[in-house]
Amino acid sequence: MVAEALRKLAERQSLTKAETAAFIDEVAGDNVTDAQISGFLLGLRIKGETTAEIAGCVESLRRHATAVPHSQSDLFDCCGTGGDGKSTFNISTAASLVTAACGVPTAKHGNRAVSSRCGSADLLEGAGMYLHLSPEASARMLDELGYCFLFAPGYHPATRRVAQVRRELGVRTIFNLIGPLLNPARATRQVIGTPSLEVAQLLASVSDQVEGISITTIYNSLGYDELLPTGTNHSFAVDDEGIRQDTIELPLSLSNGFDPADIAGGDKTENLAILQSLLAGEDSAYLKATALNAAMGLVVSRVASDLEEGYHFAESALKEGKVRKLLKDVVEYSQEAK
Repeated sequence: MVAEALRKLAERQSLTKAETAAFIDEVAGDNVTDAQISGFLLGLRIKGETTAEIAGCVESLRRHATAVPHSQSDLFDCCGTGGDGKSTFNISTAASLVTAACGVPTAKHGNRAVSSRCGSADLLEGAGMYLHLSPEASARMLDELGYCFLFAPGYHPATRRVAQVRRELGVRTIFNLIGPLLNPARATRQVIGTPSLEVAQLLASVSDQVEGISITTIYNSLGYDELLPTGTNHSFAVDDEGIRQDTIELPLSLSNGFDPADIAGGDKTENLAILQSLLAGEDSAYLKATALNAAMGLVVSRVASDLEEGYHFAESALKEGKVRKLLKDVVEYSQEAK
């Protein structure tokens, strides 16, 4: 099975979803060598990953992930693939707190910094959150507060050997693409920011092949993996007719924008100061960008009918202190539950 998959990749043939999942199952079972893992990753990269191959990886890794035993029937997550090189503030992390404060059960899946100076885990840890809660404690937090943060390394034992190989290879692999799709709480609705139209279309198409997940991907023509009031915003999603690409037209009330340089991030200390200003409801480009991207989550989660209404909900939650209170409650809960 492993040898046949590697042979096909060496000949630049695509694997089926089942073949890809079977290879990842062997990785999870510790039945392959580092050289075979390397060959698999490079073979996919050189050939170009397909929807079926991404779906196969996702299905296998979701099976092997540590489960989060929550009781939510509909669950949201938002994140980016990284790699846009823009070094913005942690917009999706802040937006996840906003969606939860607006009543959308949200399980933020994240990690420490990889392609930036401050990852979601770094930011929330800086805010006082204890990252290493048990799955059961995280599930209780989600059910009681409507929010939890799931620190990726604690939930994906099957990827530990792959991580070392990826570090040694030093190139983008399929794991850069699938990370946002591996939420261990099985988020049913996701907004994923991507660094290109091609990646946006590819990841959105996974909705059609992995049961129980609805994915909306976004891309901004200036090369950002967030929605912005400048440039052209694109989204991809799957409907009954296949993959649908939309150009997102912002209402006039949201199109009075800002220079994207105004949402630059920094290290953990700098980003924590930005987060605190957001929680205080201070008017800034950071607040506008966070509210706009949270609005997309509220539309996808069917809490808001359109981006304008979603933006109003998000901005109000920030300015009225609802998001600040939620983070305070989440931090206290995590410290008491550790």
